[in-house]
Amino acid sequence: MAENTLSLMRVGPSGFILDVRAGTLIRHTGVAISLRLLKRQLNGNQPMRLAPFMARGKSLERLESIPLPAGVKTLATSLFGPSIDGPLRAMTIEGLGKQLFSQAMTAFCEYDPDGEMFTEWELMRFDELVAHVKDNLNDGAAARNFATRAGLKIARMEQMFKVLRGVSLAAFLRTERLRTARRLLLDEKCQVSEVAYRLGYRHVANFSRAYRAQFGEAPATTLHRPRNNRNR
Repeated sequence: MAENTLSLMRVGPSGFILDVRAGTLIRHTGVAISLRLLKRQLNGNQPMRLAPFMARGKSLERLESIPLPAGVKTLATSLFGPSIDGPLRAMTIEGLGKQLFSQAMTAFCEYDPDGEMFTEWELMRFDELVAHVKDNLNDGAAARNFATRAGLKIARMEQMFKVLRGVSLAAFLRTERLRTARRLLLDEKCQVSEVAYRLGYRHVANFSRAYRAQFGEAPATTLHRPRNNRNR
């Protein structure tokens, strides 16, 4: 398998074996599902791209790969982040795993190697927009204002976030705010009210609820944790 690829495999009950050179480092995240359950989830709406994987026959093995979408990569990385810690860790991992599988399957079925979804100009503006949002997390309208000035339609911007980041603009902004909040609490030991204000939350209670939902603990708990103890 090539680096940074999304691979869809159909294997038999005994699994699969990768033959690699000694000393080779392989980093991967995998989610498995039975054909029976997948067919049930598709409920008769089977995409054409999946047909070769769903066909009956004794020869079960099949492998196809596409470039790894940024949104799928981000979600896979989140499986190893601090947000999965806590008493409901197993449930969190299960939920993220299902979301990862869903996004990966959608990306695989919609992939068009000959198509060009976004122009080079749009991709450049999008990179600038993402950087602008990260620099202005206290301004919920930063992305829309930047897009308007750059000549990028709001609907197109939302589409680019869904395709390139795998999440909506609102979800991206929320995640970036909370990641920054965790850093400010852990590393800079800023007070909870100050963090909420700096990141654009009008009410500390709203910030605390969002933070607890993301990380499984109150921001005050994070604030009082020693710097060298980043995980629960």
